[in-house]
Amino acid sequence: MVDSMYSITVLVYLAVLAYIFYQHYILKLNTRTYHDFNLVLIVSGVFVFVDCVWGIFASGAIAHRATLSFFTYLFHVSGVMMAYSWFRYTFRYLELEGSKIKTFFSYVPVMLVFALLFTNPKLHTVFTYDRQLTYQAGKFRAVLFLLEYGYFIMASLCVLLKRYSEDDRFKKARLNVVLSYSLILLATGFLQFLSSKLPWYSIGALFASIVAFVGNVLIERENDLKQKYSYYMAESKEMNEAMTAMADSYLSIHVIKLEENTSYRIRSGSGEEPGEETASAGADVEIKNVMNAIVHPSMVKDILRFVDFSTLARRLKGKHAISREFMDVDEKWRLSSFITVQTDVSDNPLKIIHAVQDIDDAKRKEMEYQEALKEALENQNVIYSEMLKMQAGGIVAVDNEGSIIVCNDVAAKMFGYKKAEEVQDKFRTLLEEKAEFDDIEQFKEDINRVMNKGGDCSYSFSLQTAKGTTMYVLANAKDYVLKNGNRVLITSLTDITTNREMEKKLLILSETDALTGINNRGSGEQKTIMALEKGMGGMFCLIDANRFKNINDTYGHQVGDKALIAIAEALSNSFRDEDVVMRLGGDEFAVFASSVNEKKIGEECIGRFFDRIDAIDIPEMNGNKIAVSLGAVFSQDLDDKSFSSLYSKADSVMYLCKDNKEHCSMAFYEVH
Repeated sequence: MVDSMYSITVLVYLAVLAYIFYQHYILKLNTRTYHDFNLVLIVSGVFVFVDCVWGIFASGAIAHRATLSFFTYLFHVSGVMMAYSWFRYTFRYLELEGSKIKTFFSYVPVMLVFALLFTNPKLHTVFTYDRQLTYQAGKFRAVLFLLEYGYFIMASLCVLLKRYSEDDRFKKARLNVVLSYSLILLATGFLQFLSSKLPWYSIGALFASIVAFVGNVLIERENDLKQKYSYYMAESKEMNEAMTAMADSYLSIHVIKLEENTSYRIRSGSGEEPGEETASAGADVEIKNVMNAIVHPSMVKDILRFVDFSTLARRLKGKHAISREFMDVDEKWRLSSFITVQTDVSDNPLKIIHAVQDIDDAKRKEMEYQEALKEALENQNVIYSEMLKMQAGGIVAVDNEGSIIVCNDVAAKMFGYKKAEEVQDKFRTLLEEKAEFDDIEQFKEDINRVMNKGGDCSYSFSLQTAKGTTMYVLANAKDYVLKNGNRVLITSLTDITTNREMEKKLLILSETDALTGINNRGSGEQKTIMALEKGMGGMFCLIDANRFKNINDTYGHQVGDKALIAIAEALSNSFRDEDVVMRLGGDEFAVFASSVNEKKIGEECIGRFFDRIDAIDIPEMNGNKIAVSLGAVFSQDLDDKSFSSLYSKADSVMYLCKDNKEHCSMAFYEVH
């Protein structure tokens, strides 16, 4: 017989268990482990509630033999169901659902327990109550408890074996948590078997829940941070390698987030170590300090205007890059450039690169050409003129009216002419008709200033070549006064296509997942948001590779990488070029298929993807197939069309597919 304190104690445990469930539920982690643990807490809560009611009757507070027997049956049934739920939770974490051990323990112990309870009314196999309502153990009661606690014994043994072969620190920490709660439940269950005067099993359920909740949440969050950091570092490494390859010509490179006013230093010309975050002063101060340290005092004022962050976003809007030449403290010529990496839906720059390039050799040759041309024009020197026409860079000289005095063949070919003699237009007219400027208004302002007041200026533009390719040109114009008093504007033209291609490569790398070559999370999410903000409806799919942990553990991480690359290729080949295909991190992928607004069309697209997944054959996997789970949602069905909303809805239905891990499966989010 138990006393009334038994039920009061269990009631307190039930309240604490309900609080744990609430705290876990509001986390809304949207992971398989999260949903599984919610189920464990619910089943454990049912058991503790039954234990509480059983205690009320067993204490004699309410003397009713039939009701007491009924709740004793419920106690044993809910106890074995709780044991099974913890066992299932453990094996799903260990990814052993398809194993023979899991199959055996899923059915046999439960069936035997129910058989014992079914025969109990006549044979008293488990328990009976005498006339004083005292609990009397049956001859097979120990067998029932052994079947029930066998779940914890088997779970503990599997965890120990897994832990022995696990090298990853975070995974081993998770296994320690799993082992802890399994041993807690096993120990308290054994105490419950020995004595029913205290609610040992409910105590075990409570402490196991606390250990699992605190341990798993903390470890999962720490591991999530680790994965995000690793993913970020993989992207950064790829970009850093590309930038390092450019290091011979770039003296300073910073990746800048304009909204946050932060920068990441890849290479610095001011002596700091690379790879450091901007100090608390901000990216604007960082760039100014770098430029102050290297720019010649005579040009500091002009360059500080160029790197002024208060006007930078406006000047960069809608442009790929803007540049400005300057001389450094060692009187060597450099080129300061801002390159757009990421923009918002309105084409405002969000992420940019600031780079300082060494152009001293090219600039000095260009200045020599200009001086030589000036001398040729002053002295009517035919030899000088012919020599200039043979130079590698383009040279154009115009008079006060803008008419071309001298133009070499290189400059003429840039504009689509075979020979310099074919160029008849005024140079400014030629530029405005054939060139596409980075900043047309700035070009007009600078040219008018130089033509009217003298001085020099630089600007850049692009031209379409006869082969259909794009050539990028940097122009440097300087006003000269000849000995006879006439003024000429000499402009040197340098082909900077190679530099622009390198800049484009940086842009592509910043948007691309380093392993698979598709959009990374940042660019994929941004492109999806831009499509949604433009009113484009479509289907959003969230994809997760089944048993990916097993692939890594069994065949190694290189094979795991091959699997991820194969999934990315299947995804890219199954959807259109205009659809946004992305890797979100780890084994999680997503795609936003614009204008796919019907379930039938969506199923066809996903079917093509599943066919390609089924066709993947990785030799090292010995014929074992890759499978994925996919959750889909149509944006037009939702009031909240944000990326986070689409992700959440797709994730909620993708979880429903997780029970079928052997084959690809999909589920659509239905709006009720």
